Amino acid sequence: MVVSNKKKHSPLRHTLTLQNQQGFFQIFGVLFVPILMSAMLATAQISYTLLQIQKKQHICLEHTLKAQSQLRVLLSKITHMNPKATYFRNKNKQLRISLNLATATGNAPLIAILKARLAALRVQRVAFRWKQYSLITKAKMASQYMQSVLRTQLTPLSVQAPSGLALSASPPYDLTPNYYPQPLFETKQMVYVLWQQHIPFITSWFTRFPIALKRTCASTLKRRRSQWRTVLKMDKSSLNSYF
Repeated sequence: MVVSNKKKHSPLRHTLTLQNQQGFFQIFGVLFVPILMSAMLATAQISYTLLQIQKKQHICLEHTLKAQSQLRVLLSKITHMNPKATYFRNKNKQLRISLNLATATGNAPLIAILKARLAALRVQRVAFRWKQYSLITKAKMASQYMQSVLRTQLTPLSVQAPSGLALSASPPYDLTPNYYPQPLFETKQMVYVLWQQHIPFITSWFTRFPIALKRTCASTLKRRRSQWRTVLKMDKSSLNSYF
């Protein structure tokens, strides 16, 4: 009889066991499936954020280095023109001294010759000055183009860059001056870009304030062994919130 009673009640116990298992899986689905989906979404967002950081850092480095390389070539061309600029100034000074002496002695034929030489020299100096000016203008255009591209593709927080080349003219008001790097040239010539990448996962789950990873890239020109070289300067990233 005991055996028959156990057999009689076993279908009920089996039904209860199935119900318990179904309830467990329902609870598991309610609790853990959203967590699993959130983890997958977070992984996808983090992967996207890392890819965006790499892409933007590549853009930043590419354009800053490209601009500095162009400026380096222009800088070498401008400074290599200094000996000829010095020659033109000295030649102009000598002719003017000779003209003053000829004028003082009243030597009319010599005065006419010296004035003609001064006029011819001025034509050469103006042409030379135009070459200097065109190189300086190209440097400004290269710097402006780089800043325009960075602001368009990165929307950076700030871009600090010289307007062209950090040079000083000497003598400053002469028609054909020499151009020399300014003091602290490496610092003044530096292109410094600060940009950021939003991190939506951290923003939505851990804080109500926007979170962004801030990154920088910088480059400058440095003289090494009588040659100008493009130098890349890296800075550490920092995780900051902003309002």
